[in-house]
Amino acid sequence: MAPLQSLLLVDDNEADNVYHRIVLEAHAIAEQVHTRQSPEEALAALLQGRCTPDLVLLDMNMPRLDGCRFAAKLQDGLPHGDWPALLMMSSSSLDEDRDQALALPIVRGYLTKPLEPEALRALLAQVLRPRG
Repeated sequence: MAPLQSLLLVDDNEADNVYHRIVLEAHAIAEQVHTRQSPEEALAALLQGRCTPDLVLLDMNMPRLDGCRFAAKLQDGLPHGDWPALLMMSSSSLDEDRDQALALPIVRGYLTKPLEPEALRALLAQVLRPRG
């Protein structure tokens, strides 16, 4: 799989962002990896068109604005054809959390943290393949 042009990683945990950026860059997942600790800032940038990544990796469990509320606001704020590919991440492997995330049409997949490059590549191969 060719690297994505750009990826936005949204996680309130700075240590997770640093670790995941290293993993993403070391495995050439994307040419540009942008991180945001503030989900509010990330959401505003996406809705205003200041940030147009090929993929959004979104943490599910964040204070103030959790991943599901973020995804719902993004889904409501953009026309369907403008939705970025969005994958939810969580340290939780509970089926209820996965089901809650995947119930949102904008969410294309769910990953358990810490991010594993092969699991991400396999999910991206499914999520980003051409639709026909």
